[in-house]
Amino acid sequence: MTLSRAAEALLLVYDSEAALAAACSWAEALGSQQCDAAEVRLCVSTGAAVPAVEAAAAAWCLAHGYEHVPPPGDAAELPGEAQGGARVLEALHAHTWPGLVVKPRAPRPVPAAARVPDDLEAESEDFEALMGAMLQARDAAAGGGVSDEARRATAAALALRMAHLLGDGVEEEEEE
Repeated sequence: MTLSRAAEALLLVYDSEAALAAACSWAEALGSQQCDAAEVRLCVSTGAAVPAVEAAAAAWCLAHGYEHVPPPGDAAELPGEAQGGARVLEALHAHTWPGLVVKPRAPRPVPAAARVPDDLEAESEDFEALMGAMLQARDAAAGGGVSDEARRATAAALALRMAHLLGDGVEEEEEE
């Protein structure tokens, strides 16, 4: 058995053990060369979740490179993961189909916070100096030769320098 041209997606759909066996036999008869060409390969259960059937389907899928899509409410369902028809749609939408034409989009203005600063090199040097100062403060604190009050004051000053470099609007206090 051959397809007239390479398929982009193969969906094996079953609702019973007999239907699963038939779908698997069909895919095996089609041949690995035909099936491997499909970038989306799903084996979808539409029936009630029968643990033995779902386990057999999952094992077959693993051996043949298909994604097993159990029915919604299956015990194997992972929190936050789409199941059933929602997962099928998600997989099909995620595939880049041949002939896909990307619609032109109007350019959006770049927010000021996302713009690359004019003086990126100077900021990089400032950041490297801050990292060096942080390492020195950590080493001094680890050596035990710094009082708790001095360690806290140094940490606060370094945190303010970092906030200033990151541009969160925190202004350093002016010395009077």
